[in-house]
Amino acid sequence: MDQEQIVIKYIDAYNTFDIDSMLVLMSDDVRFTNISGGEISVQTTGKRELEQLARQSAECFKTRTQSLKSINIISEKVIVEIDFTSVLAKDMPNGLKAGDKISLAGKSEFIIKDGLIESIVDVS
Repeated sequence: MDQEQIVIKYIDAYNTFDIDSMLVLMSDDVRFTNISGGEISVQTTGKRELEQLARQSAECFKTRTQSLKSINIISEKVIVEIDFTSVLAKDMPNGLKAGDKISLAGKSEFIIKDGLIESIVDVS
């Protein structure tokens, strides 16, 4: 698979809550960072930590969709612009309630080496 195919396969697995298929695409020492409002909100190192986060996060959503707006490949880095929409499955500590809809625009930067994702940085 080329870099674009890897990212598309990751997004498809994310959208369908297929965490096992997401993890197959990751290196053992994958790093994940989520930046929201200019600040790091979540960071993981290693496939195990990312799996724990992915499984916890999946429980929060009734539906979730990352829609690909654009994709740019620069060497080992793949930058995608996405629209994210979701419906919450449960009440959240920040005051959002089950059934609330969320819509965000953002971008994700993937670093892919030897056919595996080594880093994901989500920015919204």
